[in-house]
Amino acid sequence: MTRPERIGKYELLESLGSGGMATVYRGRDPDLQRDVAIKMLHPHLCSREESRLRFRREARAVARLKHHAVLEVYEAGEDDGRPFIVSELVLGGSLDNWAAARRPLPTEVVAAIGLRITEGLHAAHQAGIIHRDLKPGNILMGAGGQVKVADFGIAQIVDIEHLTSTGQILGSPAFMSPEHLEGARLDARADVFSFGTLLHWLATGELPFNGPNPHAVLRRVLEAEYPDPARVRPEIGEQLADVIRTCLKRRPEDRFASMADLGSALRAVLAGCGVAPAAVGELLAAFELDPGAERPTILRRREAALLERCRRLSRTRGAEAEVRRLCSWILAWEPEHREALRLVEESIRHWPPSRLTVAFGALAALAVVFGVWLALRGASDGDPATTTADALVAAALDGTAAGEAARRPDAAAGQPTTAAVDSHRPDDGGAPEAPVADAATDADRRDGPARDVPAGDGPLEEAADAATDVSEAAVAAAETTWRPPIAPPRTPRLVSFRPAPCTNVEIWIDGERLGVWGPPPGLVSTPLPPGEHQFRYRPLTVNCYDEAWTETVAAGDGPYVVTRRLRLRPGTLIVDTSGVEAQVDVRGRASGRANAPLEIPFEAQDGISPSLRVVVTFPGRPPLSRDVMVRAGETTTITVPPPPAETAAAPDSG
Repeated sequence: MTRPERIGKYELLESLGSGGMATVYRGRDPDLQRDVAIKMLHPHLCSREESRLRFRREARAVARLKHHAVLEVYEAGEDDGRPFIVSELVLGGSLDNWAAARRPLPTEVVAAIGLRITEGLHAAHQAGIIHRDLKPGNILMGAGGQVKVADFGIAQIVDIEHLTSTGQILGSPAFMSPEHLEGARLDARADVFSFGTLLHWLATGELPFNGPNPHAVLRRVLEAEYPDPARVRPEIGEQLADVIRTCLKRRPEDRFASMADLGSALRAVLAGCGVAPAAVGELLAAFELDPGAERPTILRRREAALLERCRRLSRTRGAEAEVRRLCSWILAWEPEHREALRLVEESIRHWPPSRLTVAFGALAALAVVFGVWLALRGASDGDPATTTADALVAAALDGTAAGEAARRPDAAAGQPTTAAVDSHRPDDGGAPEAPVADAATDADRRDGPARDVPAGDGPLEEAADAATDVSEAAVAAAETTWRPPIAPPRTPRLVSFRPAPCTNVEIWIDGERLGVWGPPPGLVSTPLPPGEHQFRYRPLTVNCYDEAWTETVAAGDGPYVVTRRLRLRPGTLIVDTSGVEAQVDVRGRASGRANAPLEIPFEAQDGISPSLRVVVTFPGRPPLSRDVMVRAGETTTITVPPPPAETAAAPDSG
């Protein structure tokens, strides 16, 4: 079909793209001498008068919106029964192309884009307009970090009778809310659900609701069954993942109540990463200009903000779990980060105050004992016979040597003990007696009849043994109430697996087959001790490569997510043109000749069977385009007959 040259007063310059509901042209406003975007609905969508009236009503309502995050609509009109919308021209392209060229997107960029979208949607909701078809293709990215929401209400321009008769669902089922698919009355919370789908895709590179066919996609949307975003890509952080989870609640009343609440949650995500709301535009502009150079700057700023918050929380009683959560986010992109590991260990080895009290009490008691011993030793005349054991017995034993001496009559009368006197009394010859003999005499007077004392086992040695026993008893008593902090035990940690995008994958750990990961009740996680392990993913299908690697499971008390994903095998495409020579190009990924196998490499963001645009060019004839589902590791054949001879292009006369 040839391109029209004019609609209304506008000259149509070129086609910018075409979708399931409309074609967009770059046009020229002759009055204001400016380029504009003109969206014209496909004829089959505007054949009924009621549909055209609804379209104009929606367009006029959006035209009243004036917001920096909403595509400005200049005019809504109709020419020869075909409605059209004239709006500002944004040349940056749609969000799907913008994101594909810059993945992986940092959390800050995801939250910044999401914040701009929520601001535009909040303005629309305040004006009573529900978008109903929120998806990457309806978000436009302008120069300098601009984000524009477009195509409000276009999913509802056709009446329900037309939808029923054609069996179509206008809009994008993978982005619709459950109540939208059920035909229920919609409010702002339907856009919240669609926004959660968009945010999941933006953050992880994967749609939350996916399946081998449209029926499976619709079922998963209706059941709100989707992979957890923090498991798909742990680097996004739990805070952003929580925002996505809240948006994708099955019941509308469980979601964010408004786009204003959702915007507040995204501002909190940005603040936690060290980005002020006023710097959102600057962040997006810098990342758009040079993603490779800006990504390290973003990570450094986020790291500094998280560490500062962790240090502050580490001084707050009861904040240990929050410290571990924030530090775990740092470890998600830098597993060997020393400061984060140290803060995690400190949060685990926190000393309760009661133990410290007991510890200081025990140390104080030992200090008293040591002080008494020094005092008694200083009171002696320096005779070498007065040994450390004697002092310990006198100072430390309660109810034995010192206690008994205190209860003796001569001690009570203030007289020195016999042992003390005898040990310093010279005999008739003036020479001092052996202290062992005096100690034995004193012991005999206390304990009764004399007994034989083996050599080397006299009362002094017994006193030393007793002192040692008391010391050991004191240490044992202290240990029963307090022990010094030790490194946490290497307890097993729950390790979770996500070998997406393939399913039915055997998981091997340290040379042993653990089980098969796949649809429930397939293996999801298993406890493993911290340390280095050998992992292997062995797909049971032909879609993915076998993966084997070594990874260290860090110690911790939270789940450890294995972030390794399977690489997709290239697919094979055969374009059958009935033997006619033709050139085949697959969306810039591969090119070759028709009627021969063409290997199609897959990209990281692709699913197992993405839809690819295939352009077939016959010599001297206009190219033909087809959208083809190509499966990784498998061969797909399509038939593209050459165009009829009457549509052949005129030969080049030059």
